[in-house]
Amino acid sequence: LSVTSKNLLIYNDTINIDGIYVDKSYVDDEGPLKMVYLFLTITAKDANVKADCKYTEMKIGDNTYKSDFYKHACEYAPSYYYSSFIEDVYIGETLKLVMTFKVPEAELTSGKEVTLTDDAMPFDDIKFTTEEIVFCESVEEVCEKGDPEGYAEEIVKHEPADEATVKKVKKEINYIPVRYIFAFL
Repeated sequence: LSVTSKNLLIYNDTINIDGIYVDKSYVDDEGPLKMVYLFLTITAKDANVKADCKYTEMKIGDNTYKSDFYKHACEYAPSYYYSSFIEDVYIGETLKLVMTFKVPEAELTSGKEVTLTDDAMPFDDIKFTTEEIVFCESVEEVCEKGDPEGYAEEIVKHEPADEATVKKVKKEINYIPVRYIFAFL
């Protein structure tokens, strides 16, 4: 993120906002909500930090939205912790974390101030505007921008297998030892 004004702060002694992205392709059953991804790095310098992907509040203008864990929402960013469980970050350690929020699309228009609060994590003084939000065409693009190295590792796992590997796997799946066939008779 780039700081566009002296009044904006995207980091403090413990937390650095690495990026904030919106998946434009996300469709919610409850209305015109978009999935917002907040990528951040936590460095416990002076005190341990309890980090999680839930319960952080994002205030945009006058409205507040809570982060929550949505299974499969961040599968392509393995370098970042994304779970419904609390993770302890001890003094001297660093944790990359991603949070997800469902936010009305109209709330993401430019010119609004964004602040973050959490009882367990020190978001003190971190604020930015909606201009810092990057809009992406898909969750894959969100993860590619937020965690380029992790995305590159993960996407390889989803490439089609070569012909020799396909034949080997099919042979193993279809192979049943004769002794097992007679055992069922």
